[in-house]
Amino acid sequence: MVHSRAGWWRDDTQGRTYLINDEGLSEALGGFDLKRGIEALVAIYPTRKRH
Repeated sequence: MVHSRAGWWRDDTQGRTYLINDEGLSEALGGFDLKRGIEALVAIYPTRKRH
């Protein structure tokens, strides 16, 4: 059993895509605003599919 899993990855023909859930991202941001953190990631990786 895996506890406190914040993220995972998926391999496809374009390589490895790292995925993270909201709770894990909030923890990784260390108190920074979640919305701004997401905006920064989208600015860096604009071509990745988002769900």
